[in-house]
Amino acid sequence: MDREGLVSVVKLAAAVAVAIALLLVWVFGGDAWFRPVAAVTLVVVAAPVALLVSIDTARILRRGRLRRAAAIATRLPRLVLGSIACVTAVGGVDLALAGGFPTLWHRIGCAFISLCILSYGVSLLRPDPLNAKK
Repeated sequence: MDREGLVSVVKLAAAVAVAIALLLVWVFGGDAWFRPVAAVTLVVVAAPVALLVSIDTARILRRGRLRRAAAIATRLPRLVLGSIACVTAVGGVDLALAGGFPTLWHRIGCAFISLCILSYGVSLLRPDPLNAKK
């Protein structure tokens, strides 16, 4: 691994460590005033930074020549997000059909949003046309 890749992986590890620490303080923190501060900091700062750093790390790792295991590891977040979206969408459609919504429009809206999430999840599970080998 070259220097740029190593620096990127170290940044990713640091961002994830900070996000995990804030999550642990939020869930298990003893001080009553610090728990909301940790929650807001996690949601507003740490989670988006960790997401952006992970995208940057994947881009840097894909740019270099990767071995097979590293190539699979850079595609795992996309596969995990796609599978979570598909499972969530199926649950949303089930909720739209069996849920106790007050009006028909609520059911239709829930089903529509769930179907949109399902199409997004399926698009994440398909191979990326931009990174396809020619």
